[in-house]
Amino acid sequence: MKLGADTIEESKADMILKIRGYAVKRREKGEGVTVIVATKQKKRMVVYCTTDPELRTAGVKIAKKVKEIMDKNKSEYGMIVSQGTYSFSAKNFASKFGIELIPPDLPAFNLMEHELVSKHRIVPKEEVEKLQKRYRIAAHQLPHMKSTDPIAILLGAKSGDVVEVSRRSSTAGRFASYRYVVD
Repeated sequence: MKLGADTIEESKADMILKIRGYAVKRREKGEGVTVIVATKQKKRMVVYCTTDPELRTAGVKIAKKVKEIMDKNKSEYGMIVSQGTYSFSAKNFASKFGIELIPPDLPAFNLMEHELVSKHRIVPKEEVEKLQKRYRIAAHQLPHMKSTDPIAILLGAKSGDVVEVSRRSSTAGRFASYRYVVD
């Protein structure tokens, strides 16, 4: 069992896990596949990286394999990182079983570390309620952010979440704005 990322897909997976606060517990490399098991507090995630350059489309067969690995590892979350696209069947299967499909065009570098990218975080539900009372609005009235936005993908933001964007301001010091995540 070798540790460390050898492919772009593994690098993307490692970056996403780091941003989301997961610690890698196990990494298994096989023929054209790397499986990463990571934990965060009591949550467990299985990441399936397809590293086969011949694979153009990740289908339902791969999604079922990930579900099988999730069940074996008693994991609630799954993720597939592929250099190819995902079939319609794979997308449907993944959405039913909580498997996240990382798009192949997601940058392989950490966007969050760029000097022009503001600090982002998912706001906990309790804070969202306070925010709604403070500004007398419903969450859906906030400016929107697509769930396909690279920052939303890196954070793991789902439709219905609220993301806080913290910026530096020469007049206010620190300025926070909020975005409501939509499909």
